[in-house]
Amino acid sequence: MQNFGGKTTKLSEKYCPQNLYNTDETGLLYQLMPEKTMAFRGEKCKGGKQSKVHLTVLLCSDASGTHKLTPLVIRRSASQRCFKYVKSLPVNYKTNPKAWMTPTLFSKWLLLLDKKMSMKNKKTALLVDNCSAHNMPALKNVELCYFPLNCTLILQPLDMGIINNFKTKYHSHLVKHVIADIERKVSNPYSFNVKQACDMIASFWNSVQLTVIVNSWKSARISESEDVGENVVVDEITQDDIQSDPEIYSAVTGKTINASVVEYLSVDDEALVFEAYTDKSIIEELNDN
Repeated sequence: MQNFGGKTTKLSEKYCPQNLYNTDETGLLYQLMPEKTMAFRGEKCKGGKQSKVHLTVLLCSDASGTHKLTPLVIRRSASQRCFKYVKSLPVNYKTNPKAWMTPTLFSKWLLLLDKKMSMKNKKTALLVDNCSAHNMPALKNVELCYFPLNCTLILQPLDMGIINNFKTKYHSHLVKHVIADIERKVSNPYSFNVKQACDMIASFWNSVQLTVIVNSWKSARISESEDVGENVVVDEITQDDIQSDPEIYSAVTGKTINASVVEYLSVDDEALVFEAYTDKSIIEELNDN
């Protein structure tokens, strides 16, 4: 792949798959149920009802599929009673007023990654898009490579099936979780907190199969990993659970759902995960820190 940050050498010639990484943020409406899909479709999660159920999740994996970093979960600043007796989480958890990625959060995450790679004496390349939050601090063992503008959808491995696979697993199991609580006659089956969301995010990120990751990198034509399958596919089990059984919707809502399966599984794809930097936003972030 050429023209990453002005470089003309193929990254796959300079780095082996175990040393090539891609990271990206995605919005996650972590407790949204199918009957609310149409109300949220097209919303940008700028505030109000959206911000209450919106998380930003940063995911990162190498091209070999053997190293998936712990997800970074960003929640809006608010007290969470569900964390009262929790000593540790399976994710890195941060907060800010809008649950968005900021240059400060990204820099801290990136410096920690660079420190870990330095301890392993491992030289790596990290592919990222050109959003305003992705600033570049001084790094020793991580070479930051930016995708060309407006090309991430066709070049970024995480956008070629990896994030879709993860979010399909999450949303479909959220529905099954609620159904199970309804069947067990739990007093409030729709109650789903941030702690539960963090547990599910970690679990389903870990369950994304190596074949999905490797094939996504191959589709982006960045890594020259050997074949491990024909196509990047959404997890077949979760597709069967939802798409082939429309009763899963009525079981949760008690009525027919107008939103299609695809709409439900992709409703948060356009959720904002960062803010273009302005003088006002810089002051707000400094005050928050």
